Amino acid sequence: MSVSIRIAALACVVAVSTSSVAWAEAPASAAADPGADPASDPALAEAQALYADGLTDYETFDYDLAIEKWKEALGRLREARPQTAEQESSVAAARNAIVYNIASAQEKAYAQDKDVARLKKARGLLERYVEEYVAAGGNDADELSRARARIDELGARIDDAERQSA
Repeated sequence: MSVSIRIAALACVVAVSTSSVAWAEAPASAAADPGADPASDPALAEAQALYADGLTDYETFDYDLAIEKWKEALGRLREARPQTAEQESSVAAARNAIVYNIASAQEKAYAQDKDVARLKKARGLLERYVEEYVAAGGNDADELSRARARIDELGARIDDAERQSA
């Protein structure tokens, strides 16, 4: 089973000339865009820093810390004040990508402690991810198929775990 995470380092790219925010989607190992200038919105700067810290925790198998930092990043993104519809869409996409990442971290943490509540959280988060992806106009059939397959797989794993503990 492969668990992936979305958006590398919340590369909040704030283009100086247009003040537009773009949230880069990249492999988990990618670094933040060095040209980013999130200083125009402190909430974005804080979210980027929290995301990067959480990524380090994720990469070093400290999933609980990654989850906490990514949850904080979500809170900071809710405080962001996008100036355009494009920025608003980008921030919403970043929030949704973090939800996906938290689900992945919950799933990885389950492998460490076998707490079935983690699988239930991961499933709920992925269901939310799909809902928000579709609501935002996401129409990549492969992406939806992969996410829904993970939701189904998590459901089966939850059932198995609950049977084993009964």
